[in-house]
Amino acid sequence: MRWYTSYTLLPHPHVIEATDRGKCISLFVLMSKVSAVLKLKMRKGVWWLDNDYDESESGAILPAHASCYGVGLRTSASHQQMHALSNPLMLPRQQLPKLSKYNASLLIQETLIAQHHDEIAALIESVPNPQHKRLKRTA
Repeated sequence: MRWYTSYTLLPHPHVIEATDRGKCISLFVLMSKVSAVLKLKMRKGVWWLDNDYDESESGAILPAHASCYGVGLRTSASHQQMHALSNPLMLPRQQLPKLSKYNASLLIQETLIAQHHDEIAALIESVPNPQHKRLKRTA
């Protein structure tokens, strides 16, 4: 699996899946100290803790792009991706460095969750200990 590395805003490895131009987001956070993966969701600006899983289940629950190795890593970013990046970075598209589709997607997704950092951090902190108490799974 290809986890996005931790950075100062989100100090845990994670994978983001965004749909509907970022209006719907699923955020998978690896809590390696307790061998768990938290799944947070956002719809219409509201975040909630959807579920938690054992780390061994991550291959089955992570989106397909988390196992992306190969062509997506080498193919150039599309015009639409570069345009989507230029807005939040406030740079003309022509001034952006050349990026692969995968890296452009990663940057776009990171900018989507950056604006929700405080709420995401609070949700992660609110989970008592996923290793000992699993969340109630909904069908």
